Amino acid sequence: MTLADYLISGLLILSIVRQIRGRPLTWLGLAWPLALVGWAVAAYLTRIPAGEANRTAVVVLASVGLCLGLSCALCSRVWQDSGRVMLRSTGPAVVLWIVGVGARVAFGLWAEHGGGLTIVRTSQRLGITDFTAWADGLVLMALLEVLGRSVLLAVRRVRLHAEGQQGRV
Repeated sequence: MTLADYLISGLLILSIVRQIRGRPLTWLGLAWPLALVGWAVAAYLTRIPAGEANRTAVVVLASVGLCLGLSCALCSRVWQDSGRVMLRSTGPAVVLWIVGVGARVAFGLWAEHGGGLTIVRTSQRLGITDFTAWADGLVLMALLEVLGRSVLLAVRRVRLHAEGQQGRV
């Protein structure tokens, strides 16, 4: 793992931890985690590997990310205060987010520091023939985790904002 990988992971965790006390839910607040993982996708995602088992691994990891992101958004509190849409990350939302980010960091560290042989054996048992399936799956996991959370929170923001506008008429 590179310094950029650690920085991105740290900033993703910071993005939710700073919402524990409640903050305005802004478009910038929704966009900057997307920019972070967008950089990772551009830097690391080369191609989806051929082969059914390889693609299945990528889809499973990406699906886990989507589930974590949507669950995180559903566990977050969104409300309106003085015409502003507010967001507060609850304990379960923070835990889900950190589980997603932490799992990717832990896998990367484990792969680099002694887990390589186990990954090779597991890949063989699962029929994974292209090791980029793991990296691509983890990158897409991050993308769909952030995308799922951001899109669901954006929908909730738009709905609350529209309800607030109707109340002012």
